[in-house]
Amino acid sequence: MADSRRDVDRPDAAQPPRRHGLLYNLLWGGPWTLAGMVLSSLLLSLLIEYVGITFFWPGQGAGHSEAVMNT
Repeated sequence: MADSRRDVDRPDAAQPPRRHGLLYNLLWGGPWTLAGMVLSSLLLSLLIEYVGITFFWPGQGAGHSEAVMNT
């Protein structure tokens, strides 16, 4: 008797989350993924530039950054 009651009270938590369709991914998921990759790439390049200015070419500073942008 206790076994049947235990089965009724247990929620169905073994179900995997629902995946989105192709249209959702093309119109919503894809652009946000692309925007995240572009922003993270920008932040990483800025971080590398600032580390380089600080440790590798401190005398050149902003002049080096301008030269990199012009090439």
